[in-house]
Amino acid sequence: MGVILLLHSGGDDSRDAEEYAFELAVEEKKKLVCLHAIDPIGYYGVVKHYGNKKKAADTLKKRVKNKAEEIGVECEFLLMEGKPDEAVKKYISEHEKDLDVIILGSTRKKIHEKLFFGSVSEKILKMTKGRFHPTIILKKIE
Repeated sequence: MGVILLLHSGGDDSRDAEEYAFELAVEEKKKLVCLHAIDPIGYYGVVKHYGNKKKAADTLKKRVKNKAEEIGVECEFLLMEGKPDEAVKKYISEHEKDLDVIILGSTRKKIHEKLFFGSVSEKILKMTKGRFHPTIILKKIE
């Protein structure tokens, strides 16, 4: 049995990706791994609202696990600390042979954020280049 890796930011961008990942998991009879990373250090090296982020992550975990149980999908929720792209890289390196597909949503970043920090989806695409992991990035068209 292969694994669908859902990268969940906790935001609206990930809701569509979450729906798609659940549909695919049911259709393909695959295990869903939902990875959520909390970066306690902000852009400028400042610890940012870790307690609030942890509480939001716990709420997300509960919601995702309940939905998986409701529809009969095997689901593992991983909460990792650190930058999202680094957490994904660590997961992929440890579970590469089981991984079938990576799914994530894409947010709209302000131009200055994108210039200085890049986007997680871009980093994920670069990371998986040359590997055999289809990566699906869902972006809402406005």
